[in-house]
Amino acid sequence: MKPSALAGAALAMGLAAGPAFAADVQASPEALALARRYEAAVHMDRILTDMAGALAPMLVEQQAKEHPDLDAAQRQAIVDSVKESVVAVGPALGDRFGDLIARTFSVEELRGLVAFYEGPTGRAVVDKMPSMMAQMPNMVRDIQPAIEAEMKSRLCKKTDCAALDRAMKSKS
Repeated sequence: MKPSALAGAALAMGLAAGPAFAADVQASPEALALARRYEAAVHMDRILTDMAGALAPMLVEQQAKEHPDLDAAQRQAIVDSVKESVVAVGPALGDRFGDLIARTFSVEELRGLVAFYEGPTGRAVVDKMPSMMAQMPNMVRDIQPAIEAEMKSRLCKKTDCAALDRAMKSKS
C-alpha cells in the first residue's frame, strides 16, 4: 500500500475524532478516570475495530484503482493489514481519545455519560447499535437516488449545471 493511502487512512481516523483541543489544557484525574470508564462502557475498542472494518474496503478500492492488477489475495492482505494495524495502535489511540474526552466534557457531564452507559439503557444502546448500523448501507442505498436528485437540484441552484456536467463527462 502506498504511504499516501496510509496517510489518508490516518487522516480519516483523525478527522473522525473531531476538532483538536489545545495541548496545554490538562484534564483532572477524576475526569480522566471517568473518561476511561466511558470508553470501557461504550466498548471503544470495538468501535475502533468496526471503523477499521469500514475503512478497509475503501482503501482496497483506492489501491485497486491505482493498481488494477491486485489479485484477491493482495486485496485481502490490505484488509487484514488495516484491521491488524488498528488493533496494534488501538491502545495508544484509546489513551489519546480518553484524554480528549476528559478535556472536552466537564466532570459533571462525564458522570452523566458514565451513569447512562453503565446503566441498562446505555448498555442496550451499545449492544444494539452495531446491528442498527449494519442496516444503514442498505437504507442509504435504497434512498440514494432521492439523495442524488435532491443534491443535484440544490447544486444547480448554486452553479451552472450544464458546465458542471460537461466537466464531469470530460473526466470520465
